[in-house]
Amino acid sequence: MKKLLTTTALAAVFISGSAIAQTTITGDVRIGYKAIETSAGSNHGANRGFGQETQINIQTKGKLNNGLDFAMGMSLEGDANNAPASDENTYVDFISGNTTISISRDHIQRSDSDRSAAQLVGYAASEIPAGFMPTATTDSSNLFQGNIGAAPGQAWGIAALQKTDLGTFSINYVPVNAAPGNSESYANTAHTAGKAAYEVGFVGNIGVKGLNVSAFKNSEEQLAGKTAKREATNYGANYNFGAVTVGANKKDHKGSGSLSTTAEITEKQYAIAYALTPTLTLGARLDKADGGGTTAQAEIKSVQLGYNLGAISVIAGVAEVENILGSTATNQDGKVGFVQLRGAF
Repeated sequence: MKKLLTTTALAAVFISGSAIAQTTITGDVRIGYKAIETSAGSNHGANRGFGQETQINIQTKGKLNNGLDFAMGMSLEGDANNAPASDENTYVDFISGNTTISISRDHIQRSDSDRSAAQLVGYAASEIPAGFMPTATTDSSNLFQGNIGAAPGQAWGIAALQKTDLGTFSINYVPVNAAPGNSESYANTAHTAGKAAYEVGFVGNIGVKGLNVSAFKNSEEQLAGKTAKREATNYGANYNFGAVTVGANKKDHKGSGSLSTTAEITEKQYAIAYALTPTLTLGARLDKADGGGTTAQAEIKSVQLGYNLGAISVIAGVAEVENILGSTATNQDGKVGFVQLRGAF
């Protein structure tokens, strides 16, 4: 009888909760085509083809019986031919006014996932050379990285966010910066793949209309067998005045992707965008990266066009890539052309 009563009470909580909650289902579809031509070397030639990314977001929000607001949700994402997985944007948020406590993964504002104040139109710096890499070298070895340093936003943690008139401040703590699906029973006590990490951040206009400022710092406890910690800073700003937006960003990071924890990489990014019409924007970017004992500066010059059709937008662009691994060796230069459809529902 005790078990029956407990189950019945629990069911009542879910029934009464759903009556005051608002649930929505949204999603997005990205279909891209990329053409790559590399310089002379073992991988010389042209490569072209389609790629895809899809995501379904299930979200609900409402009010708890203690007076607090809440929000929770999950996303199903499928990349390329991979089966959809519920490992993105999973969260439970407790909200009181301008303060949010979040138990989540891949949810709150953060420095990773290609955040850049110079990201004004289309592809990010790490996305342009993807698939471009020389033979036996992975995309995670190039100097431009989407997830930098400790990148704790990719793991499960507890975060606090505070909205103010200047912007939103955040702090995120991750007890195990690895194995997001099973860290509750994580058996690797040496934690060679990930240890405790944190990230503090700010995003806002600091009271200036048209200005957007972002600043983040993350760090992780030193991993077993490593000589330095994975850590990063990421800060920048963009400003819109009329039809023109300009932006600049700087990233300093160690241990990103497959890069060594002792190899500190500095990325500098500059961009300008011009709204030709309310739905058509032209942008130009210059991305530079060096450090980590490399002998040459990696550089990406790109021109991108964004066309907003409402539910669907089109991104098209061309880029020139030089010294992508920080060396003037053959097969590190080339050209990239791309077109992508982005749809939301």
